[in-house]
Amino acid sequence: MGNSNSSPAASPIPRRHRKRRYNLFRRLFTGCTSSSLSTHSVDPWPDVDHEKALLRASATSDSTKLAQTLIPTPPSSSLAYYTVAPQASIQLGDDTGYADFIKEYPEYRLTWIVDSLRRTDFSRLERIGETYVDYMGGTLYPESLVKLHAEFLNSVVLGNTHSVSNSSKLALDCANEARSAVLSFFQAPSDYTVVFTANATASLKLIGESYPFGGGSTYVLAADSHNSVNGIREFATYRGAQYAYIPSTSTGSFDLAVAEHPVDAMAISFYKMFGFPTGVGALIVKKSFLAELKRPWFAGGTVDVVQVPGNIVTRATDVHEQFEVWLVSLVPFTSQ
Repeated sequence: MGNSNSSPAASPIPRRHRKRRYNLFRRLFTGCTSSSLSTHSVDPWPDVDHEKALLRASATSDSTKLAQTLIPTPPSSSLAYYTVAPQASIQLGDDTGYADFIKEYPEYRLTWIVDSLRRTDFSRLERIGETYVDYMGGTLYPESLVKLHAEFLNSVVLGNTHSVSNSSKLALDCANEARSAVLSFFQAPSDYTVVFTANATASLKLIGESYPFGGGSTYVLAADSHNSVNGIREFATYRGAQYAYIPSTSTGSFDLAVAEHPVDAMAISFYKMFGFPTGVGALIVKKSFLAELKRPWFAGGTVDVVQVPGNIVTRATDVHEQFEVWLVSLVPFTSQ
């Protein structure tokens, strides 16, 4: 049994339609695949204080003039999708009560992009009359993301990233591009990598079961922690370590200079960020810290060679592969 992705093998035969497929995929990672990613910037939105002054000065103007004055032009962007400024007739409406509200609270007009986004990418809320507030539990997926992802999946054939075929190569390219996009989004330096997991809980479990806790170790965590963070103390105490809680402050924060003490690892769930897909998360981790971890088991593509019977195990070459114990399915990853 082996991980063919990490082992030498003949390259798959290229196909003529490869470029067309890859270009479609690039639409899902416009920022990530851009050659000018490191220098990319967008025009800033108008100064908020200046906007508020205009809003107050124009509060008595007619709706058309008010809209022309207050609605800024969206910035140029390399994003695959962004909302456009709403029309005055849609944003302001003819309702007298709304007009009176705008006169009383002109700063509300600064949130026009939220109304526009709700109308264009979350239209189902208005259609079914739903008010969704459970963003601690999960985030709503934007309709444009689902549409673009479905278009991509209907245009390509994706395979197992640990196999050797045209579909596998495309899948591996997508996974690596997703990895780069995550690092870029979180502005992680080159000494970090990404281990894809099922969710943030799986990322935290990876740390708990792999970290070399010992008799002289102390696991320190915040008093108001997620249960997945609390659960790591079970791994710590099992190996003889102590644990201690940092008391919560009035603001729910604690004193930690991140610039002076950059994190070794950060666990995330992507569905908490953009709603779709579920079942995919990541551990953004320093390569040096990852090298200290030793997972007590192996599976799937985490190894190149396993002796059976016997006890010889050769780990995968790439360090992130040694911890990605599940099939890196591109059904979720191509949507990021």
